[in-house]
Amino acid sequence: MFTRRSVLLSFSALIPLAACTTTTDPVTNITTVTINTAQIDAYGRVGVSAVSTVLSIAAVASAIGAPTIVTINTASAAVLEALAAFDKATGGSASFTMDNSTAVAAAKSVVDAIADLLSKLKGAEDAIAPNIGTNDMANVRTIVNAVETSLALAQALLGFVSAGPNSPKALMPTADMFRAVNLPVPAWAA
Repeated sequence: MFTRRSVLLSFSALIPLAACTTTTDPVTNITTVTINTAQIDAYGRVGVSAVSTVLSIAAVASAIGAPTIVTINTASAAVLEALAAFDKATGGSASFTMDNSTAVAAAKSVVDAIADLLSKLKGAEDAIAPNIGTNDMANVRTIVNAVETSLALAQALLGFVSAGPNSPKALMPTADMFRAVNLPVPAWAA
């Protein structure tokens, strides 16, 4: 059986050490996992920035078409809404504990919103592949891979990891993920 702690520890190579801390109360033997909220926020912002980055490629914007752009922008707005709810649930603090059910539910909403956005971007990627040049398509794939990486890292950080062939994977180093969507690389990801 997987516990949040065992999943987090199994992904420790992917997650910077400052991402979370675990403490065990010696009297109650209850382990508390404390998560860095800035990282969850940053992973969500990768998805939001990916939308503007991919749509800034002229050939992509015309190949995608207006209805798909609306769908992608709606998914991006949902990520922003989930991030706002997460920030509210954590009270703007630098960290939260996994025993705070409100914060955990809000964090799960962020992960779900990133997953939905990734799904929309992958659908658009498949649809435009035959209609744009090789270089533009390579850029789109890199951007989509950045979103998949952000989703995989957010899931691992929070212990919401699923196994299987369709599970998100960290497809690039964390710093490259931020660069791919034109975001500054946070100190903890450098």
